[in-house]
Amino acid sequence: QMILVNNIKFDLSTDFGNILDAAKHNSAFASVKLVSASLYRKSLDARHKNDIHFCCSVLIEVEGSEEAALKKLKNAAIYNEPVYTYKSADNSCKKSPVVVGFGPAGIFAAYTLAKAGLKPIVIERGRDVDTRTAEVEAFWNGGELNSETNVQFGEGGAGTFSDGKLYT
Repeated sequence: QMILVNNIKFDLSTDFGNILDAAKHNSAFASVKLVSASLYRKSLDARHKNDIHFCCSVLIEVEGSEEAALKKLKNAAIYNEPVYTYKSADNSCKKSPVVVGFGPAGIFAAYTLAKAGLKPIVIERGRDVDTRTAEVEAFWNGGELNSETNVQFGEGGAGTFSDGKLYT
């Protein structure tokens, strides 16, 4: 069984190409003997300018008892790989579902419905991402605002031009 250990600090200079070696040299794992390690999740913590580091979740396999390792490690639990299933639609409804908006949620909803065998109709106020990008760039360079396709509206949603926060 694998153990998932969360909130592990790694230096910015860490070589993630050899995560087992990096984990063996990390004090968070000093209390256990690692057999294998793989990177599960990695993010950059830049909240404090004098302490910028990677914050990671690492899947590990230990020598000996997992239960004993869990007692020694902080923020650790047995890893159970999630199973994702797409249920097929029963097709009793002859109408297509409607997805409003083609931002990340709309894209995922339409994809999931299509995987289930349905034929979703997607309604989007703005334009396709290529046209939209050109129009937004023109606006940012002093051009006219198109009220129907801009930073807020169009394929990809607000996250196309930022991290998703809406701003004016």
